[in-house]
Amino acid sequence: MPGIRASYAGEIIDWFVQLGHERGFGLLIEGSSPEGELDLISRARAHLIDGLVLNPVRLDEAAVTRLDLHQAPPLVVMGEVAPEGVDRVHVDSVAAAAEMTRHLISRGYRKIGIVGSPTSSPTATSQLRMRGVESALEEFGLALDPGHLVATDDWDAQVARDGVIKMLAGSEPPDALFCFTDTMAFGAYRALYEVGLRVPEDIAVAGFDDIDDARLFTPALTTVTFDRREFVEAALDLLIRRIDNPRAAPDTAVVPHRLAIREST
Repeated sequence: MPGIRASYAGEIIDWFVQLGHERGFGLLIEGSSPEGELDLISRARAHLIDGLVLNPVRLDEAAVTRLDLHQAPPLVVMGEVAPEGVDRVHVDSVAAAAEMTRHLISRGYRKIGIVGSPTSSPTATSQLRMRGVESALEEFGLALDPGHLVATDDWDAQVARDGVIKMLAGSEPPDALFCFTDTMAFGAYRALYEVGLRVPEDIAVAGFDDIDDARLFTPALTTVTFDRREFVEAALDLLIRRIDNPRAAPDTAVVPHRLAIREST
């Protein structure tokens, strides 16, 4: 898992521990990096690990791209980053981001800022969520203001806070912010507080992931939510299937999402 200090990663890992143990598996958890992935793959080939669940961020850096899939250990990839022929579980980022954008538009917001927009070397997730935003805006004849984009691949609260402060100093504020993670939304909350803007009276804020703290912040955060247990169960089911039948055709599980509409919008 990348970003294992983050709340989202912790919640996912907790479900892997619980549900993995129920299925008779012990777990080894590593912070995601190409080097760490290669080490896990090496240990799996030495029969020290029965199967792998990887969550790479960029396909061009991921160890899975260097594998001969015919000789690869049992493997499932979480998220949008995966080569052809690999079992995969993910949430539809394009559809979810489009739905959140439509929600903001339905509430009367027209100048929508994005926190976590793609950089020059973007992650797959940032690209897909931006694609969803742009498709929804196009439906209503709206466009993004480049001055309202906070581009970063480091999706933590401090980076989001600093980016929003910089954005607000350089242009008139948008009337809504769509943050590509809840953690970044909390950083945006701090930035808006520091410059004297109220949520949602002056500017609405929406997130993505529905981490446990999202409903406890004031105001409670509107966000994209999905069932963590269902997500992890799908990954484990795919992995056990692959362990039992290494020659099975690759499969993809798309976990349903919905909008959790709360006070921030």
